[in-house]
Amino acid sequence: LAIGGASVRGELEQHLIKERDLRRATELFEGFRAPPSAALREHLVAVAAAADAPARARVAAAELLARSAAGRPAPILRGLFVELDDPALLARIARALSLVAEAPTPAAKLLGATVAWTHHPARWRALLAAGHPEAQRQVLTILKDDDASTSDRRCALKAWRAAVVLGPTDSAPNALRDALR
Repeated sequence: LAIGGASVRGELEQHLIKERDLRRATELFEGFRAPPSAALREHLVAVAAAADAPARARVAAAELLARSAAGRPAPILRGLFVELDDPALLARIARALSLVAEAPTPAAKLLGATVAWTHHPARWRALLAAGHPEAQRQVLTILKDDDASTSDRRCALKAWRAAVVLGPTDSAPNALRDALR
């Protein structure tokens, strides 16, 4: 599509919409780079919202939607961030959310009413990796708090190190990652 195949875009989108194997659809969603049509966007919303769909398919649909429809995917991404637990998917969602939201989503919407960051280490790491300012402030708050427990400080440092120093698993050579652990 990037080098002049726009004439097949409509057919490819119809294939995406009709695809019933969500594993295959996931791969197609992840590789699709053209702006989706209104019909494909509706399909992406349906897949992202389907509780019975595989988590990876839901995230891939939401990411494709995020690359194309500013504003609309933010509530879907927030819902997925709250609902899912897979650290790799949380990182993808947090990255997509940081791109579509005009302002960073308040932590209370992402972590629940009690914003206890230490109870959500995978979410904290994902938000730190995506550059969420509230997640970054919370690390400093815990480290500066004389009353913070050792386990809370350890959790804050581990989240920061995993997100900022080590980054994604493919961002540094294995020897360097092992040395930093």
